[in-house]
Parts: sequence; structure tokens; C-alpha cells
Amino acid sequence: MKKLHHIHKFNLQVVSPLTIGSGAELSPYADFFLRNGKAYYVNQQRIERKLEKEPHLIDVYVREIRRGMDNNRSDFDLYDFLEEELNIDTSTFASAKVFGYSFEDDNSQQKNEVKQIIREAEKPYIPGSSLKGAIRTAMLYDWLVNTPQGQKELHSLCDNVLKFSKLKAYSEWASYRKDGIDKKHPDWKKYLGLNKELEEDLKSLKRVVFNEAKLFGNIKDNPNLFSRDFIVRDSAPFENTAIGIYAAARIRRFDPTLSNQDNEIPLAAEAILPNTQTSFEVLVNTRQTFQGSHLSYLAENSSIILLEQLAHFTKAVVVHEIKECRRSKTKTFDNEIKQLQEFYEQLDEKMSQGEYFLRIGASKTFFDNVLVLALFNFKGINEEQLREVYLHYGTIFGLQSPYPITRTVTKIGHLPFGWVKIEKI
Repeated sequence: MKKLHHIHKFNLQVVSPLTIGSGAELSPYADFFLRNGKAYYVNQQRIERKLEKEPHLIDVYVREIRRGMDNNRSDFDLYDFLEEELNIDTSTFASAKVFGYSFEDDNSQQKNEVKQIIREAEKPYIPGSSLKGAIRTAMLYDWLVNTPQGQKELHSLCDNVLKFSKLKAYSEWASYRKDGIDKKHPDWKKYLGLNKELEEDLKSLKRVVFNEAKLFGNIKDNPNLFSRDFIVRDSAPFENTAIGIYAAARIRRFDPTLSNQDNEIPLAAEAILPNTQTSFEVLVNTRQTFQGSHLSYLAENSSIILLEQLAHFTKAVVVHEIKECRRSKTKTFDNEIKQLQEFYEQLDEKMSQGEYFLRIGASKTFFDNVLVLALFNFKGINEEQLREVYLHYGTIFGLQSPYPITRTVTKIGHLPFGWVKIEKI
């Protein structure tokens, strides 16, 4: 039988806590409780069986759960209720180690929900779509920065952004959009007086910047579409013991001018623990789908070439983060920033020794966006023009901020989320 795909097999080791959300949140009033540094997940089936035998407790249980969920400073204790009111032995509940998340601190009455990671049959895994998205981004970056065709696209981006920013109606529209008024008013186009000409120019700009089909093709022009002929499978599942709950916070690289903003923004999420491992596969169609394109190396059945493509982008991300840490000016989060910088410097050193890394999942920054980093490393325009393009880019494309001053790190160790090491098998 004719071989249909080259199969590239990789090991993956989690370097920093990895969280890929399922979209669900766990409530400390219904789904888990904390004891002795661990979170115990409530076994709902056991509770249901108990309540079937003692239906008079149903109203009490529902009332207490609702009271806690309606008031995140409630003194309702789920553990006490399960043990004392329902007489359930909770010691056999599944558990996860907790890092920096506690009810036993100055805010002991405040219990934050925990973002849940994706899992199947109770075991976490990395969706192929998450891996493929990160790989695709790296491929785009390499194409934009290192090929004549990609550099032509960057020229087009810069020219079109600068041209749009010079339009007569742009200035007023941009000032309103920067203040978020377009999101506050349902009929914002009329409110801003966005004229038809500017609206059409905006649509036209978005159509040409950035057209990824010039690298990956599209289904209309190419029946052998990249997404069909480059397949990334879900990773093998991790053990359910590989899950931890991490308290995290968005910290600021620059101290704010308003005193009520100088506190960290608390978060809590499940994550796959560092140093745990899994594997995944990349399937590349053996047909000459990529013949004559920048992606022709995919048909050469070389895993190393693929990893080197990833490394170009990862190096750019890591170098940029080191620069951003060094530029930070903060007394409030000085220690956090220093530890974050040390993490990236260690990662950079390992990359220089030939190791390969990638960032996936939640908590990526604006600078993990391929186009922005490609712009930073584009030599086709002068620095003054580049600054002007960057200034207008976030406004034009509706990004929350082109200059994010926050980073999300774990409370313990101040690690960024989502970094993994990849090795070919």
C-alpha cells in the first residue's frame, strides 16, 4: 500500500506550567476544596447518591452552595459541609497539588474560581490544534523575515498602514477607538461619524494585511490545502496526577501613576506540571503539495528542519522578552521581573546549546503575535517609520493595546505559562 504521509514523532516536556483552558471554571463552593496544600475535586456522583438516600439535605446543600457562589467572601466551607452534614469521607477524592493558592491568608474569605484545563477521560492532553497553531505561527514568522516573498508582504503592510493613517478622517476615529468608545456604543460607526470612505478603506486594508494564504494557500485555489496536508495530532494524554493548581497574577512592568492600580491582578488556573512529558505526531502528505514553495522542506521528511523553523520564531520571542524585562521600571514588581528575566535568559542559553522550545496555550502576550515580531526584525524600513507603523497598527486592527505593560506569572517562582521543550524521536 502506498504511503500517504511522512510521520514526524516528537517528545514534549513541559518547562513551565502549561494551561490550555476548557472554557469551564471550578468553583471553590461546589467543585473543590483545599486541605494541606492540595485541592480535592468533589465527586458529584457520590454526593448525588448520598442525597438520594437523604433527600431532606438537598435544599440545605443547594442553599449553601448558592450562598457561597453569590458572595465570594462567604464563610461557607465546602469541606466541612461534606464531612459533617453529608457525612462523606472526602479523603478518597481525586486531588491536585496547589501552588500559591490558599484560603489561609489576609484575604481568607475571598475564594477565586479556578480556570479548568482541557482533558479527556479525566486526563489532560494538548490538542493538536494548539500545537499546530503555534507551529503555523513560527512558519509565518520565518517566511516573513527570511524570504523575499515574505519581506514583500511586510513592505505592503507598512505602506498600507502608513497610507491609512494619513487619511483625513483617521485622526478623530483613532482617538475615539483608543478610548474604547467603539465598544461602548452599539451604533458606534454613527456615533463616531465614521464615513463610508474611511470604512471602505479600513475593510480594504484588512483584506490585504495580512494575507496568510500567500504562504499556506486556500481551498479555492489549492485543493491540497496546507491544513489538510499538514496534520498535528493531539498529544498522548498525561497522567491525571500531572495537574496542579497555580495562583497567578498579571504584574506590571512599569509602576502605574494611580495608587489604586499598584496591586497585582489575581488569577488561578489548573496547569500541567513542569517536567512532565508526553509525545505527539505531525503528519505531512507525501504528495508534492509544497513543491516550489517556502514550505517545500516539509516534503523532505526531515524533523530537524521543522524544529529549526520553530527555533527562529522562539528565539525572537525570547530575545524580545529579555529586552522588555531589562526595560522595565518598577519597584512594586521588581523581584517578579528579575525572576522572569532569569527564566528567559536560561531558556536562551539552552537554545544556544541546540535545544528546541515552543510556547503554547494561555497567557501569551501581544508580542507572541507573529506579525509584530516580524515587524521588529524587518530591516526594510527605517526605525522612525517602524515606530509609526507600530503606533497605528494596534489602533487600526482593534487590539486592546499595542504596548502591553503586564505579564502573567505564577505566584510561586514567577514563571510564565506555556513553555515546552520539543525533541524528535
